[in-house]
Amino acid sequence: IMLEGTGDAVIHDIEIAGGEIKCLGTKQMLLCAIYFLFFLRKYKPDAVHFHFGEEVNVLAALIRLCPRFRHVVLLHCCIYGRGRHIFSYSDFGLRTKAFNLFGKVTKIYDKIICVSYFVRKQWLSIFPESKNIETIYFGCNSPMLSDTTKLKNLKAELNIKSEKVLCSILFSSPIKGPDLLIKSLPYIH
Repeated sequence: IMLEGTGDAVIHDIEIAGGEIKCLGTKQMLLCAIYFLFFLRKYKPDAVHFHFGEEVNVLAALIRLCPRFRHVVLLHCCIYGRGRHIFSYSDFGLRTKAFNLFGKVTKIYDKIICVSYFVRKQWLSIFPESKNIETIYFGCNSPMLSDTTKLKNLKAELNIKSEKVLCSILFSSPIKGPDLLIKSLPYIH
Protein backbone atom coordinates (compact mmCIF):
# COMPACT_ATOMS: atom_id res chain seq x y z
CA ILE A 1 0.00 0.00 0.00
CA MET A 2 1.36 3.45 -0.89
CA LEU A 3 0.20 6.00 1.64
CA GLU A 4 1.20 9.55 2.43
CA GLY A 5 -0.03 11.55 5.38
CA THR A 6 -2.08 8.65 6.70
CA GLY A 7 -3.64 9.15 10.13
CA ASP A 8 -2.94 6.84 13.06
CA ALA A 9 -6.53 5.51 13.05
CA VAL A 10 -6.25 4.36 9.43
CA ILE A 11 -2.86 2.75 10.07
CA HIS A 12 -4.31 0.98 13.11
CA ASP A 13 -7.33 -0.31 11.13
CA ILE A 14 -5.07 -1.62 8.34
CA GLU A 15 -2.80 -3.43 10.80
CA ILE A 16 -5.75 -4.91 12.77
CA ALA A 17 -7.14 -6.28 9.50
CA GLY A 18 -3.83 -8.01 8.83
CA GLY A 19 -2.57 -5.43 6.36
CA GLU A 20 0.93 -4.08 6.07
CA ILE A 21 2.03 -0.59 5.01
CA LYS A 22 5.03 -0.18 2.72
CA CYS A 23 6.24 3.30 1.79
CA LEU A 24 8.14 3.76 -1.45
CA GLY A 25 9.98 6.80 -0.13
CA THR A 26 10.09 9.07 -3.17
CA LYS A 27 8.01 11.70 -4.91
CA GLN A 28 9.99 11.51 -8.16
CA MET A 29 7.72 9.87 -10.72
CA LEU A 30 10.35 7.78 -12.51
CA LEU A 31 11.86 6.45 -9.27
CA CYS A 32 8.38 5.84 -7.87
CA ALA A 33 7.46 3.80 -10.96
CA ILE A 34 10.65 1.71 -10.67
CA TYR A 35 10.14 1.13 -6.92
CA PHE A 36 6.50 0.31 -7.54
CA LEU A 37 7.30 -2.30 -10.17
CA PHE A 38 9.79 -3.95 -7.77
CA PHE A 39 7.10 -3.79 -5.08
CA LEU A 40 4.58 -5.53 -7.37
CA ARG A 41 7.06 -8.22 -8.27
CA LYS A 42 7.87 -8.92 -4.61
CA TYR A 43 4.37 -8.80 -3.06
CA LYS A 44 2.18 -9.89 -6.02
CA PRO A 45 -1.05 -8.17 -4.88
CA ASP A 46 -4.44 -9.40 -6.08
CA ALA A 47 -5.64 -5.86 -6.73
CA VAL A 48 -3.96 -2.54 -7.45
CA HIS A 49 -5.79 0.69 -6.62
CA PHE A 50 -5.00 4.16 -7.97
CA HIS A 51 -6.21 7.66 -7.37
CA PHE A 52 -6.80 9.63 -10.55
CA GLY A 53 -3.79 11.37 -12.06
CA GLU A 54 -2.25 11.70 -15.49
CA GLU A 55 1.01 9.85 -14.87
CA VAL A 56 -0.78 7.13 -12.92
CA ASN A 57 -2.68 6.10 -16.06
CA VAL A 58 0.58 5.12 -17.75
CA LEU A 59 1.67 3.12 -14.70
CA ALA A 60 -1.73 1.42 -14.59
CA ALA A 61 -1.40 0.52 -18.28
CA LEU A 62 1.96 -1.16 -17.59
CA ILE A 63 0.41 -3.13 -14.73
CA ARG A 64 -2.49 -4.19 -16.96
CA LEU A 65 0.03 -5.78 -19.33
CA CYS A 66 1.10 -8.11 -16.52
CA PRO A 67 -1.52 -10.90 -16.31
CA ARG A 68 -0.87 -11.81 -12.67
CA PHE A 69 -2.81 -8.81 -11.36
CA ARG A 70 -6.52 -9.59 -11.27
CA HIS A 71 -7.94 -6.15 -10.62
CA VAL A 72 -6.89 -2.57 -11.28
CA VAL A 73 -9.20 -0.05 -9.61
CA LEU A 74 -9.35 3.73 -10.09
CA LEU A 75 -10.71 6.19 -7.52
CA HIS A 76 -11.70 9.33 -9.35
CA CYS A 77 -12.09 12.93 -8.26
CA CYS A 78 -12.79 16.00 -10.39
CA ILE A 79 -10.96 16.62 -13.65
CA TYR A 80 -9.82 20.13 -14.35
CA GLY A 81 -7.30 22.06 -16.36
CA ARG A 82 -6.25 25.68 -16.50
CA GLY A 83 -8.28 26.46 -13.38
CA ARG A 84 -11.63 25.17 -14.65
CA HIS A 85 -13.59 21.93 -14.76
CA ILE A 86 -13.29 19.87 -17.93
CA PHE A 87 -16.48 18.38 -19.39
CA SER A 88 -15.33 17.33 -22.84
CA TYR A 89 -12.45 15.21 -24.05
CA SER A 90 -11.67 17.88 -26.66
CA ASP A 91 -10.88 20.34 -23.82
CA PHE A 92 -7.76 18.34 -22.93
CA GLY A 93 -4.37 19.48 -24.17
CA LEU A 94 -2.11 17.10 -26.10
CA ARG A 95 -0.07 16.15 -23.00
CA THR A 96 -3.22 15.24 -21.03
CA LYS A 97 -4.63 13.30 -23.98
CA ALA A 98 -1.38 11.33 -24.17
CA PHE A 99 -1.44 10.52 -20.44
CA ASN A 100 -5.09 9.46 -20.81
CA LEU A 101 -3.93 7.16 -23.61
CA PHE A 102 -5.97 9.10 -26.14
CA GLY A 103 -9.29 8.18 -24.59
CA LYS A 104 -8.51 4.50 -23.95
CA VAL A 105 -7.81 5.03 -20.24
CA THR A 106 -11.16 3.62 -19.14
CA LYS A 107 -10.32 0.20 -20.60
CA ILE A 108 -7.39 -0.16 -18.17
CA TYR A 109 -9.49 -0.21 -15.02
CA ASP A 110 -11.70 -3.07 -13.85
CA LYS A 111 -13.69 -0.58 -11.79
CA ILE A 112 -13.92 3.20 -11.70
CA ILE A 113 -15.17 4.65 -8.40
CA CYS A 114 -16.43 8.22 -8.50
CA VAL A 115 -16.56 10.08 -5.20
CA SER A 116 -19.74 12.05 -5.97
CA TYR A 117 -22.58 12.25 -8.47
CA PHE A 118 -21.05 15.39 -9.94
CA VAL A 119 -17.78 13.54 -10.56
CA ARG A 120 -19.68 10.65 -12.19
CA LYS A 121 -21.49 13.06 -14.52
CA GLN A 122 -18.22 14.81 -15.36
CA TRP A 123 -16.38 11.53 -15.98
CA LEU A 124 -19.12 10.17 -18.25
CA SER A 125 -19.25 13.42 -20.23
CA ILE A 126 -15.52 12.97 -20.97
CA PHE A 127 -15.38 9.17 -21.23
CA PRO A 128 -18.96 8.09 -22.16
CA GLU A 129 -17.86 4.55 -23.05
CA SER A 130 -16.83 3.82 -19.44
CA LYS A 131 -17.88 0.47 -18.01
CA ASN A 132 -18.03 -0.71 -14.40
CA ILE A 133 -18.42 2.80 -13.03
CA GLU A 134 -19.70 3.15 -9.49
CA THR A 135 -20.48 6.15 -7.30
CA ILE A 136 -19.51 5.94 -3.66
CA TYR A 137 -19.97 9.35 -2.09
CA PHE A 138 -16.60 10.68 -0.88
CA GLY A 139 -15.05 7.29 -1.63
CA CYS A 140 -16.62 5.52 1.34
CA ASN A 141 -20.02 4.44 2.49
CA SER A 142 -21.80 7.18 4.41
CA PRO A 143 -21.43 6.86 8.18
CA MET A 144 -24.71 6.53 10.01
CA LEU A 145 -24.65 9.22 12.69
CA SER A 146 -28.37 9.40 13.36
CA ASP A 147 -27.72 7.77 16.73
CA THR A 148 -27.30 10.73 19.13
CA THR A 149 -24.87 8.78 21.32
CA LYS A 150 -22.55 8.16 18.36
CA LEU A 151 -22.81 11.81 17.34
CA LYS A 152 -22.02 13.02 20.88
CA ASN A 153 -19.07 10.64 21.10
CA LEU A 154 -17.72 11.84 17.77
CA LYS A 155 -18.04 15.50 18.82
CA ALA A 156 -16.30 14.75 22.11
CA GLU A 157 -13.51 12.90 20.31
CA LEU A 158 -13.02 15.86 17.94
CA ASN A 159 -13.40 18.41 20.78
CA ILE A 160 -16.37 20.12 19.08
CA LYS A 161 -18.47 22.21 21.47
CA SER A 162 -20.90 23.73 18.95
CA GLU A 163 -24.38 22.38 18.18
CA LYS A 164 -23.98 22.80 14.43
CA VAL A 165 -20.81 22.00 12.53
CA LEU A 166 -19.87 22.78 8.96
CA CYS A 167 -16.78 21.06 7.63
CA SER A 168 -15.16 21.62 4.27
CA ILE A 169 -11.84 20.46 2.91
CA LEU A 170 -10.47 23.13 0.61
CA PHE A 171 -7.15 23.69 -1.07
CA SER A 172 -5.71 26.81 -2.63
CA SER A 173 -7.31 26.00 -5.97
CA PRO A 174 -9.79 28.25 -7.74
CA ILE A 175 -12.08 25.35 -8.61
CA LYS A 176 -12.63 24.30 -4.99
CA GLY A 177 -15.00 27.23 -4.52
CA PRO A 178 -14.18 28.54 -1.03
CA ASP A 179 -15.81 31.81 -2.11
CA LEU A 180 -19.12 29.98 -2.70
CA LEU A 181 -18.92 28.36 0.71
CA ILE A 182 -18.36 31.73 2.39
CA LYS A 183 -21.21 33.36 0.44
CA SER A 184 -23.57 30.52 1.41
CA LEU A 185 -22.98 30.79 5.17
CA PRO A 186 -25.87 33.26 5.81
CA TYR A 187 -28.28 30.77 4.18
CA ILE A 188 -27.27 27.77 6.30
CA HIS A 189 -29.68 27.35 9.22
